Amino acid sequence: MGRTESEYRDSERSVYIHNFIKTFCQSARLHTWIYMVLYHGDHVTSSTGYTI
Repeated sequence: MGRTESEYRDSERSVYIHNFIKTFCQSARLHTWIYMVLYHGDHVTSSTGYTI
């Protein structure tokens, strides 16, 4: 079954929005982690298992 062009555009847009939100959430999480490291130092890295 072929999709109409408008359906195709809508799905493309929803995929784009989904990817944008996912990327934004990941970067927000990363910024939170960086903030925690900068202000709380080593105990964050030891509790999360990340090393710098």
